[in-house]
Amino acid sequence: MAKLTGHIGQRVSTVRQFPMPNQGRFYPLFDHIVLLSAPAETLLARIATRTTNPYGKRPEERDAVLHHLTTVEPLLRATATVEIDAIAPIGSVVQQLEELAGRSAGI
Repeated sequence: MAKLTGHIGQRVSTVRQFPMPNQGRFYPLFDHIVLLSAPAETLLARIATRTTNPYGKRPEERDAVLHHLTTVEPLLRATATVEIDAIAPIGSVVQQLEELAGRSAGI
């Protein structure tokens, strides 16, 4: 938290991920709160085929993903200022994020 609050009053172009209970406390520090969303079947397919992270391979982990999708994602959506459809090609998702960062930095 000290690293984040140390930037108050400064224009810093940054991207952060906040999967924590007190994340709303930091929202005023950012110009955009972005939710990357995808349907359950897309998330589970990606988890099943990824090789860089074992999380989600076990049935109980997949159940947790689905549970969080129905319980946590609506809360994140309610506080997001932008939602990006993450089933779009990765280049498109990255371009949208870069455009948001550029607007925030005045580019």
